Amino acid sequence: MAKQNHQQRPVERQRGQPQPLLLAVHQAPEPALGRRAVPVVAEGNCLGRLDEARLLQTLLANAEAWNHNVVEFMERPFPEVAEDTPLLRLAELLGGDQAVMVRRADASLAILTKADLIFTLLKAERGNQGR
Repeated sequence: MAKQNHQQRPVERQRGQPQPLLLAVHQAPEPALGRRAVPVVAEGNCLGRLDEARLLQTLLANAEAWNHNVVEFMERPFPEVAEDTPLLRLAELLGGDQAVMVRRADASLAILTKADLIFTLLKAERGNQGR
């Protein structure tokens, strides 16, 4: 089920290479910047996430933070699930988190948010009404 509607991509970084926060935020896909947190991924694995509230506080307190390594600002990563994870399990995970990372069959990662799950349920309901 989890394979539907996961077009958003996380921020990519090179493992072991320092990446300035400015570059990480600049590389974030447009839809990701409107989220409360953006995943940071290296070599196909979610290393952590950037929380927008914490990021804003940090940047207001220290303008030089843009030049610091992104790992200094990361929090724990989003939970990871397989793309065939049942809806009820996704709903449980999303009850406690803003998003989950979906591991696709091709080993790539995608982001699933609560809004994505609601949209998927709406599409399924509309499909059921058309029968």
